Amino acid sequence: MIKINEPSKELIQIYKEEVIPKIKEKLEKEEKNSTYANIVKQVEKNLEEIVIGNINCILEKYNEIQIMFPMEFKEIGKNKILSKEQKQCKEFFEKIFDYKEIIQNNTDFSYTISNMLNVSVCPYCNRIYTTTCQSKNGKVRPQFDHFFAKSKYPILALSIYNLVPSCSICNSRKGTREFSIEKNMYPYQEGLNKDKYFSYKLAKEGNYQIITLKNNAKMNNNDKALMIEDIYQKAHSNEINNLIKKREIYSEIYIKEINQIKGIRKITKEELKYFLGYTSEGELINVSLGKLKNDIINEIV
Repeated sequence: MIKINEPSKELIQIYKEEVIPKIKEKLEKEEKNSTYANIVKQVEKNLEEIVIGNINCILEKYNEIQIMFPMEFKEIGKNKILSKEQKQCKEFFEKIFDYKEIIQNNTDFSYTISNMLNVSVCPYCNRIYTTTCQSKNGKVRPQFDHFFAKSKYPILALSIYNLVPSCSICNSRKGTREFSIEKNMYPYQEGLNKDKYFSYKLAKEGNYQIITLKNNAKMNNNDKALMIEDIYQKAHSNEINNLIKKREIYSEIYIKEINQIKGIRKITKEELKYFLGYTSEGELINVSLGKLKNDIINEIV
């Protein structure tokens, strides 16, 4: 739900130099002898665009290949039951674009990627910290979700714009679900940084419950797939209860009385918001639950 920064030019260059030669080496071995020699040539021709191009470029090249080789690729991403030709082609390109070998098991490289992307909180849920940390005690980094599942789109398994740093819960929940930039919120392209999405209602025993406004179709699809509202209601309703209690203490009447005392700096609306935990839009990707708090604070202040 939170937009993240695109990979820097420096990261793109590092990624290009590390990934493309390894794929090329595999493609060159298969170019003459493989059953898929013609597809290999087309993939090799567009390799740079597939690996380091932006999402629109990636999809354009993938669709071109799909149209040129319909027997092997047509609708492969949407079919649950693959034809024999599709299954064999998929298995072939999984070996070429081997995410596990080139990124997942390449520890230093995978940590370089996550460190340079510098995403501190999962962009899908804005709940769980995904900080990359390396010390003498060990290493931790976010998982990389494939926005277009690598099991369905093996040629896109190593596309840098297809790798979204995310928490393990969102990554596992999303799994191989069919996401698209037309129907789902794609973090490198858009987010809810400015648009209100969370609100609240009175629940049992005077407590408040989180609700989502369902005012963004793409986010609604993400919400359903990743169980965003369900998880927020279960785990984070206490956050808004605490915010509302603080706001009741710092009521308009109380603030007015404070502001009437001579010699004391007046409490402004902006100061109150930041006191309650408001986060600037540009920092939402670094603050757990920042989007929830911002929406509720804007509603109650």
